[in-house]
Amino acid sequence: MKEIGRGGMGTVYEAVHTVLPRRAAIKVMHSDLRASPHGDADGSGSRDPRDVRHAGIVRVFECNILQDQRPWIAMELVLGETLAQRLLYQR
Repeated sequence: MKEIGRGGMGTVYEAVHTVLPRRAAIKVMHSDLRASPHGDADGSGSRDPRDVRHAGIVRVFECNILQDQRPWIAMELVLGETLAQRLLYQR
């Protein structure tokens, strides 16, 4: 895995699935943002992101929690410009 981005919520890595021929983006939440053992602010649980389908949203392959309790999400890797780059070009 190699780091491809870092932001306010976490670090994103580019990875290749060890069994499936698929590249993915793995986002690991920063440890200081953990609000509860369930990974959400109120501890009530949340909707499974693998169930969300929309043409404007990347596909989520898997999600889980690391041994140090940081949540991670494996999602579709979309190549291209960042949102920051896109906004800069539109000025």
